[in-house]
Amino acid sequence: MAEYNGNSGVWRTVGGRRIFIKDGQDLPSAMIESGKFPSAKPSSGAPQKRRASQELHDRTKSIDTMLDGYCDKESTWSGVVNIDETIKAVGRKEWNCDITWEQENASNADIIHELLHARSALHFKPEEFANNAGFEEGVAELYAQEIAIRQGYVPSDNYYELVGRLRDINSFAGIYSNDYEFARALFNIDLPKRSQWLDDKILYAVVQNNRLNDYSKILDLYNYINAWRVK
Repeated sequence: MAEYNGNSGVWRTVGGRRIFIKDGQDLPSAMIESGKFPSAKPSSGAPQKRRASQELHDRTKSIDTMLDGYCDKESTWSGVVNIDETIKAVGRKEWNCDITWEQENASNADIIHELLHARSALHFKPEEFANNAGFEEGVAELYAQEIAIRQGYVPSDNYYELVGRLRDINSFAGIYSNDYEFARALFNIDLPKRSQWLDDKILYAVVQNNRLNDYSKILDLYNYINAWRVK
């Protein structure tokens, strides 16, 4: 292991030229960055990832530590934050447990959302996420908004069609007295069991709270979330 300009990595000789390859960097991008291979160009159409700034990495690490107090499961985050301007999303949690952002200016609320995936869906196989996408994205965003408010951050407004329905379910059925407690309880249920857990809670709450007249409306909200899939 070596260091160069504050980066850890290794030195390699390529074509008789000594170049430094940073941790996580591929050979073509290292060759381009070295300036010693004028003919080296990025592959056409290939996504060009780079490591995020130290500020964004440190902010992500701090928020991940903060989430220990909100989540039952440990974080699976790899500790790596990348920037890739070719992704068609503000950010995403990779299945190798890295986090990738389109830009450096990720908000604290969005960081919370992606890090919550590291304590939820990333504990299971990708097919569990595919089959329960509404209960992953919607619940992660609802909880992210509630945590952001408690931490004094500006909450995001992602997946509003899912979050709004989750808030309405809690309001109409009276499952919990506030959305923070509702989001925390639901998030800390294992992803494959969330839909059944909420189904049971709805039925119990409408009976206990004498809200059977709202049951059909609540069921429509639930069914939308249960059927939602990533497009």
